[in-house]
Amino acid sequence: TAGIVYGLMSAAALATWIIIADRVTTDVAPILSAALLVAGGAASYALLSRVTSTGAIDGTSVVWSVPIGAMASLAVLLLLVALQYVPPTTVSIGSTVEPLSTTLLSAWLLGEALGLPQLFGGLFIVAGVITAVRARSSPSDPGPLSTAAGPSDVGSRAEA
Repeated sequence: TAGIVYGLMSAAALATWIIIADRVTTDVAPILSAALLVAGGAASYALLSRVTSTGAIDGTSVVWSVPIGAMASLAVLLLLVALQYVPPTTVSIGSTVEPLSTTLLSAWLLGEALGLPQLFGGLFIVAGVITAVRARSSPSDPGPLSTAAGPSDVGSRAEA
């Protein structure tokens, strides 16, 4: 159950971060925002590992930290770029595909077996994304996913 709680807390943190990033980084280049966010995260984790006496560093972890950090940085950069073109609700809908893509990549790259729970979970994710996108694109009823134009919305985004 701890994994579920942490997963839900992670989702809440990501949603909060997307909304804050949309409002705060409107006048900052995405590459600079990504660099500051990744550097801040690295410093925070380094301090936390030192304070909690966890996170022993060996040669393998240093070698793998480079490609993992590069992918995390790319993910942050792409999310910030996406926020320049579409509202945070659309970005968050797109980010719900992350568990599905992670599962598929782990099956492909690591040979992990996919069972019925993973397959049904993937189907539910795809169905949810399709439902949310259709609800957003309905001109007669924008539904609960519509957003009012805020300060960062005016002139900074293409139509979703």
